[in-house]
Amino acid sequence: MKKLLLLSLIFLCSIGYSQTVLFLDDFQDSDISDWTLIDADADGEDWTPVNMATTAPLYKGMRSASWISSGALTPDNWAISPAIDLGAGGTLITLSWDVVDRDPSWDLDNYSVYVSNTPDDTSMLATPVIFTEVLAGVNVMTPRSVTLPSTLTGTIYVAFRHHDVTDQFAIDMDNVKVTSAPLKNDEFFTRNFSIQPNPVSDVFNVTSKNGVAIETIQVLDINGRIVNQLNASSTESVQVNVANLNAGVYFVKVQSELGVGTSKIIKK
Repeated sequence: MKKLLLLSLIFLCSIGYSQTVLFLDDFQDSDISDWTLIDADADGEDWTPVNMATTAPLYKGMRSASWISSGALTPDNWAISPAIDLGAGGTLITLSWDVVDRDPSWDLDNYSVYVSNTPDDTSMLATPVIFTEVLAGVNVMTPRSVTLPSTLTGTIYVAFRHHDVTDQFAIDMDNVKVTSAPLKNDEFFTRNFSIQPNPVSDVFNVTSKNGVAIETIQVLDINGRIVNQLNASSTESVQVNVANLNAGVYFVKVQSELGVGTSKIIKK
C-alpha cells in the first residue's frame, strides 16, 4: 500500500509550482493610457486614474463613477487591459485584482469581468462573464481572484465593465495581475482528457476535451515499467487495448502538444 501511494505521488505530481507573473498593473505611475477605455453609454464619463495617496486606505488605481457632483450617472464603462501573452496554455492561469466601492452609504455599484482574444467590447460581450458582483459592503480595498478557463491560449485581454447601476458613487480597481503556474500532472489530465471506460476489461479510449492534440500514450504498471505505448499522430481520440494485461492498477501517461498528463486506470 505504501509502495503504491509513493508511486502514485511520483506519477501524479509535477516537480515545481512556482508562479510566473504574466501581467501586473499596480497603477503606481498614475497612468492608464495603455488600457483601452470605452465609454459605451457615451456620457463623457469614463475610467480615470485615481490617487488615494493621502486618504486611507492608501493606493493608486483606476475609477469609474455612477455619480458625480453634477448628478447621477448610468455608466457602461469598459477598461480593457494591454495584451497579455499566455503562450501555448496548459498551465493554471489566475486573474486577481483589488476592488472597493468608495462610499459605504452608496455602495451598490455593479461590475463584471470578461476575457477575450480581442480588445473591444463587442468581442468581450460574445464571451462568458468571468466574474460579476454588486459591491455592497465592500468599502475597503478587497482582493478578488478567479481561475481563467484552461482553453485560453495566446494573447488575451482582460476587461472590467462598470454597468447596470445608477446614482451610487464610484468603484476603484487596483493591482490587476495575471499569473501562470504549472499544473500537477493529474490536474492537467483532468482538464484536458478523459478515459472511458474505467475500470476497463479490454479497450479504453483517451479523448481530448479541449481539442488538445495527443502525441503519445504510455501505460505503466505500478513499478513504472512501460507495458504499452502508442504513437497517436496528433489526434484527439485514441483507443488503447489492454486485454493482455493482468488485473490491477495502471497509469496512463499522455504526451500532448501542451504538456504531459497522467491518470490512473483499473484493469479488471
